[in-house]
Amino acid sequence: DPAAARRLPLCGVPLGVKDLEDAAGMPTAYGSELWAKQPAVATEDSVQVGRLIRAGCIVIGKTNTPCLGYVAVTKSIPFGATANPHDTSRSAGGSSGGSAAAVTARMLQLATASDGGG
Repeated sequence: DPAAARRLPLCGVPLGVKDLEDAAGMPTAYGSELWAKQPAVATEDSVQVGRLIRAGCIVIGKTNTPCLGYVAVTKSIPFGATANPHDTSRSAGGSSGGSAAAVTARMLQLATASDGGG
């Protein structure tokens, strides 16, 4: 529907959500071995995810992050390391490396990320 597309600037864009943020109905494990064993299923979207959904995005999954987003390399015990899709001998960086790798590998057009460094 062209009218809907005009109202929703991101209509149909697949969205990956960093595993530090909630997306309603999806588990959030925070990259943590403890939470991965019994992840909390989100009952609502984070502010950022909610805004992207209202703009038309479709959440298709969660992206990897280190435990609690604490280190600058995306490696978590429950989900493993995220490699750079262009050179798998290198890291995708962190803590939003899962999101960065998914976008650069063209798995998604958009993914959430965060900046713990300020």
